[in-house]
Amino acid sequence: MTNKKVTYVAVGEAVAAKMGLPKSKGAELGRTFVEEVASLLQKGTGVELTGLATMSVEMSKARIGRNPKTGAELKIPAKKRVKVAVSQKLKKSL
Repeated sequence: MTNKKVTYVAVGEAVAAKMGLPKSKGAELGRTFVEEVASLLQKGTGVELTGLATMSVEMSKARIGRNPKTGAELKIPAKKRVKVAVSQKLKKSL
């Protein structure tokens, strides 16, 4: 298993190359895609990328935590979190 990572710009450029578009359009495509997904999630709208993943915004419960240094209890407030569920199709292909 490798830890090789690819940026959204690189993915956009690869898509552009397959579509016969200039690299700059691919980078713009990747950037715009990420911005749109983030915008939808910020509005509370779920995003389903069929064959890849489903993303949704959920509220975590408020809970009691501990300061690791002092051991003192503290309240951790409820907050919004992004839940990502990887598609079964992708899981099986790995």
